[in-house]
Amino acid sequence: MKVFTKSLGLLLTGVLLASCGGGGGSGDNGALNPPTSGTLTLTATTTTLPVNSSVVGPFIGSPFMAEVGITWRRPNGDLVSGQEVAVSASPVSVISFSTLDDPATAIETNPDGSYLRGNEFRDKLGSGPVDVTGGVATIFVHSGTVSGTGTITVTARDADSNQTISKTLTFTVQNATAPLPASILMGASPSGIYLQNSGGETSSLITAVVRDGGGQLIPDPVSGNNSFNNVQFEVIGSPNNGSLSGLGAGGSQTGQSIKVRTVQGVAAVSFRSGTVEGPIQIRATVDRGDNNVDNGISDALVTTTSVVVSDGKLFSLAITRPDTNALYANPVDGTAGPTDPGTAPPFHNGTYSLTVSALATDRQGNPVINQPVRFGQLDAPLTGFPSEGPGTFSITGTDGNPQENGTLFTAPNGRFTTAGGGAGPGDTLLVFGDLVPGNRDLESSRTIASINNAGSLNVVTPFNRNDDTGNSVDAGAVIPYVIGRAVDGNITADGVTDAKGVASVQLTYPVTRLGKAVYLFAQGDSVASTGAVKKVSDIKLMRYAGMLPVRITAAPATIPGNTTVNVRVCLRDALNSALQGQFIPFGFANLGSGSGTVDGVAGAGITASATGADGCLTAVVRTIGVAGGGAGGDGPRVVFSNVDAEDPAEVTITAGGNLILNANPTAFVGTGGTVTLTLRDGAGNPVPSVTIGGTCSGDVSLDSGPGVTNAQGQTTAVISNVNLNRFGSAGSATCTFRTPTGETATVSFTGINLCTLGAGVSPPPPAGACPTGATIALTVNAVATPVGAPANTCGVTVTSAPTGLTCGVAAGATAPQACTGNFPSGTEITLTATRTGPPACLAATPAPTVVFSGSCAQVGTSSSATLTLSSAQTCTATAQTPP
Repeated sequence: MKVFTKSLGLLLTGVLLASCGGGGGSGDNGALNPPTSGTLTLTATTTTLPVNSSVVGPFIGSPFMAEVGITWRRPNGDLVSGQEVAVSASPVSVISFSTLDDPATAIETNPDGSYLRGNEFRDKLGSGPVDVTGGVATIFVHSGTVSGTGTITVTARDADSNQTISKTLTFTVQNATAPLPASILMGASPSGIYLQNSGGETSSLITAVVRDGGGQLIPDPVSGNNSFNNVQFEVIGSPNNGSLSGLGAGGSQTGQSIKVRTVQGVAAVSFRSGTVEGPIQIRATVDRGDNNVDNGISDALVTTTSVVVSDGKLFSLAITRPDTNALYANPVDGTAGPTDPGTAPPFHNGTYSLTVSALATDRQGNPVINQPVRFGQLDAPLTGFPSEGPGTFSITGTDGNPQENGTLFTAPNGRFTTAGGGAGPGDTLLVFGDLVPGNRDLESSRTIASINNAGSLNVVTPFNRNDDTGNSVDAGAVIPYVIGRAVDGNITADGVTDAKGVASVQLTYPVTRLGKAVYLFAQGDSVASTGAVKKVSDIKLMRYAGMLPVRITAAPATIPGNTTVNVRVCLRDALNSALQGQFIPFGFANLGSGSGTVDGVAGAGITASATGADGCLTAVVRTIGVAGGGAGGDGPRVVFSNVDAEDPAEVTITAGGNLILNANPTAFVGTGGTVTLTLRDGAGNPVPSVTIGGTCSGDVSLDSGPGVTNAQGQTTAVISNVNLNRFGSAGSATCTFRTPTGETATVSFTGINLCTLGAGVSPPPPAGACPTGATIALTVNAVATPVGAPANTCGVTVTSAPTGLTCGVAAGATAPQACTGNFPSGTEITLTATRTGPPACLAATPAPTVVFSGSCAQVGTSSSATLTLSSAQTCTATAQTPP
């Protein structure tokens, strides 16, 4: 198979033939006469083809294909044989070519069985060599999807004259219809913009692609030396809806209705928002009669598109929590910065930080940008954690009644002074207006100013008017609420939305509270219909999350059937922290005609109790009518699972005389110890006088035992630590104990990396044995430069990615604020500075800018800088207001 046949589709790279100079004369030519070259002759069945708009594949007799014969002769008329000519097609959108099929070439197919390559007749080319046999070669010219004129060029190297000879053949690919408009495809980018003076993008590019009935782009509108317009764009509705600008045949045009011309079938205009909010329609009209809108429109073809124009004012907040790569373990010294998600840093300090975000949108669904968002959380007072699950908040009810546009909050059945020890000034009131239709605007978080009595309190900031309909609505005492405070966790207080309307912060909490319920809330300022400031809030109930994946274990690993046995089930996260307040699903497998219950629930369900402070619970397993079974295989078993665990925990059930050997404990961390081995029969009775053997592998030693079981079926083994705990890495080991009849029990040993114990470990680590956790400090000074009128003064907020540094100054501030973040050496840090301040600042013309200076070299836009830290650095982010 030839090289050029191995590519599917059009090969656009031409074959270049080396040009050789000289050659000299001989024979009758004489030394001073140029040698005579041979000839190439091209003969085509047709040179006019229709457009192949449906991309029909090649076949013999296809109307979209012409057969071309190539004849190559020497100067004396002899046919040239056994050589190659180079063939190229141009442009490839109009024509391409293929060759005769080589039967020796293997046909290749796609996974679905469709043709891929290998048939040279079907593989269309843009250029390539063609074999000449007996002085003749055959190619097949195929029309493309675009009408126009295409050229086939055949080139060869004449051996007699040592010169390049070539021949061209022109093909016309015709459209089957008249070149008049038949369809318009419109689009807007972006599809959502903002009102003037809102601080967001205020213009959108509107494009219209015009094609004729054959699917071809209409020709450029030109008559002789004069061009004309062939597309009319209009903003439908009021003049306040916005305006258009574009380039017409006579130059630039601006207005609510303008006429422009297409270039290669594409017309474009710019839409600029006006003072009207909502979806704005833009209409494009062409004339199917003559493709000319300057002389009137006799046969109109109309298409519309919409651009959503928003005021950019905060209308809704939605709290989000990423599912992956969002949870960090924090270092004990606070200088290493967040580690990779799901991994522990050296000297882990026992706290996690979870990234949480809030998505801000305006009433038309566009993102609200540069919007400060305040975050908070409350996790107390509550009862029932962990014994009854994540916990139930104490001061709560469903009969809350916030006073619209006022500070009073009442609840007829409230227990503000008694429940959970009572509420007080400074606590947080969460009102769940979203849960009651018609009360969305009352979704809120408010700081309590005073408690009047058990069912009445006042808040610091008035509630919203609840006027989404334009009129204030009072639904009465029907809204759920919670009152509480933060006890176990804290949260980065503020964030600023980015171009997507997203603000992100860190929720930090101790690993000793994993699984506890917590309310997270976010709030931003907006403008009510009356012009007053209103608060937009969202509230989300969640748990303090652990690291994935979760590990679930159950002990003992084997239990006797047809009796009642307690099974200890434990949940731990990826860093071995206990997951509390979790009810664990269970199910039985392969019980045959038998049956089983866990905590009195038959078949499948969840445990009656939740995991405690150690992440464990005791499940009471009872089976009846179970026969056979034993260790391994697919015998009877009870399975405990968790949705976040990679593997379930399976407990084997055995009956019918099989022995059961269990070890207690089944695992050690950082040390050895005494293991008690218990041997029972299938009915759960102890089996005495059986010799138990044992072997250990890894970083422990079996010092004594086991031995012969006593009257209680028990014997002991003592295992000592050899090298489990060491600097830089942790050791491991396994001990296996076995009865003469093959029953086994396994105990695992996990060591400790002594480097994780931090300073003061004895003996101290050898030099270089522990990672240093080298960090570099980055200091940023946020400065608001008050240039010009005070109303135009901007503030600035600086954040880092990865997180670790946030600071800012308010509009009008006269002193800078310094903040420092610590990152591992070599970390690539992106600093983003965002302008903040009143509307007069954000709407200033020309626009305010943010400039980085100092060690942070500006890269790209005027609002961000990227740097790689190798030493301590200081930079300044300045919000500059034009004079």
